[in-house]
Amino acid sequence: ALNPLITLMPPVIKGCDVAGNDPVVGPLLAAMTVEASQPQMGSATILSRMADLLTARLIRCWVNCNGASTTGWLAAIRDPHIGRALAAMHRDPGHNWTLGSLAGVAGQSRSIFAERFSAVLGEGAAHYLA
Repeated sequence: ALNPLITLMPPVIKGCDVAGNDPVVGPLLAAMTVEASQPQMGSATILSRMADLLTARLIRCWVNCNGASTTGWLAAIRDPHIGRALAAMHRDPGHNWTLGSLAGVAGQSRSIFAERFSAVLGEGAAHYLA
């Protein structure tokens, strides 16, 4: 489910003040520093989980800093109607989705859904599913 998000991310994230935008990051980095400088039994596992948390917080910050665009995948998942349809498609990719069934999930008419989906994602729902 994160694959489309990961492909949108740059190789290096810059221009987003993670520590300034997320009050958890500073203390988390401090805790990681202590754990790494005084290793004990289980330190590798603890550091691994802390790194997972740091990565998740970094991705969240990047999305919040860069998600204001009105088009693209980030805009689509933030759209209350298109986001519901995308979540359903990714939850059950083997389902025989039709424009009507996706519009129903989105709570829109077929024509409004098709128009909005294409406007936000730059491709039709059928093409996205393929």
